[in-house]
Amino acid sequence: MKFRYLAALFCLIVAGLFSSAQAASVGGHGVVYFTYDLGTYSSNIPWSLTTNNWYTPGRNFKTPIGLYNINPTLADSQLAAMRASGMDYIVLQFGMRDLSVCAASGACYNGFPDDWVWGELIDSSLGTMHPMHEANLRALLQRIVALGFRNVVIRFTDGAATQWTSWDEVAYSHSWNYIVKVHLITDQELAGSVTGAIYDLGGESAGNLAGQNLQFMQRLWQDYTYIFGSSDTFGFSSIANDANVSVALASYGTVRPPRYAFTAYGDVYAGLTSVWNNLPASERTKPIMLVETYHNDATTASQIARFLGEHPTFNLFAVTQWPLNRAPPCNGCDTNVSESAVSDLSTSTQLSAMAPLVAKFSQEPSNPALMSFSDVNCATTTTATCTIQGNFNYWNPPTAMAYQVYVSLPGQPRKLWACLSVNASSQAGWIVRNIPYLFEYFKTANCSSSVVGLKPDATARVYVR
Repeated sequence: MKFRYLAALFCLIVAGLFSSAQAASVGGHGVVYFTYDLGTYSSNIPWSLTTNNWYTPGRNFKTPIGLYNINPTLADSQLAAMRASGMDYIVLQFGMRDLSVCAASGACYNGFPDDWVWGELIDSSLGTMHPMHEANLRALLQRIVALGFRNVVIRFTDGAATQWTSWDEVAYSHSWNYIVKVHLITDQELAGSVTGAIYDLGGESAGNLAGQNLQFMQRLWQDYTYIFGSSDTFGFSSIANDANVSVALASYGTVRPPRYAFTAYGDVYAGLTSVWNNLPASERTKPIMLVETYHNDATTASQIARFLGEHPTFNLFAVTQWPLNRAPPCNGCDTNVSESAVSDLSTSTQLSAMAPLVAKFSQEPSNPALMSFSDVNCATTTTATCTIQGNFNYWNPPTAMAYQVYVSLPGQPRKLWACLSVNASSQAGWIVRNIPYLFEYFKTANCSSSVVGLKPDATARVYVR
């Protein structure tokens, strides 16, 4: 979502990496948690630079990372309502911006000098998180883990390089170090949990070649993959139109992400068609996420279903909703956020209009050659528990004579489920709906070998609605 900055403010792993159980369905659903409270701001009346905007009065428009601390009770209740709606994905957005100069001049002073917030923006001028923002991030991640979200998408939206006329190494280092800090905090808070993280290194950045943005993305991709690899990221998300998608891969070189993310508004069917038509054939078989679209919108659901029905090999693994309704209520009203969509965050019906797309069973296997899952009766039964089947393959290099499979549930330590030395299948009849399960596969010397400290050779997150 591109915003109006007012007040003069400036691998192919496999085709089935993320798969769902039924045609024209999507396994992961959620929300871009952009704001939890609009304060006195109203999107139902025309935008005004002086009386009705995101920036004044201070602390009016509240983003979770910037101002969770102002009303954590409200934010926590909204997170719980998302889970009660059946949502298992959540996007945390970091509206990074160097606010130091405008804060000093008073152009973005909001009356609260210690919060380093200006509307939807948070300061990144230190190259690290301000203490309050770090505390907010940790609290949000702890709550997300406790509620049992399957994945959190960490999304950075630093578009400053689009305005650079020449390379700015100091500004780049601030952005890079900020991303590293957030990544390390996220690693700490998600460690040992069933919740995974996926990183969007530049919201709607891929395809934007203005200023020094291409050079910024190329450098960031090189540094990120050197330190963190590419397995936990889409790289840079893109707007789903012909112009952006056609150049969206320019920043990656020979190392491309294992999945991609796009935003689509208006005719969402046409947007997905642009992705299909403009990605190389080898890339459009990778998992695709629709990281932004309208909030709980039946027209959007119908357009997505139509596209998936016509393109059965298109692997749309998740959809997350932006707090925006399809039609603005008035001429001059905000087209970036809708008051009713933000209010809806407190309800348990946030997926009601998207219901035709919701898969009953979905899985996210990192290496299906070793471990994958299939549904036995979860999509058809209404019982409290249902059955899935794990499918395991045995690879026998000289030092690994067995493999161990562990399972984790939210808030519980992982438990050994199986240890085998042959290709095998095993059924789990104890699956409870709306709880993410994390399965981990370890190659070991024998069944008594410890896996403490080892990185699994394959993982799979399984979710049943």
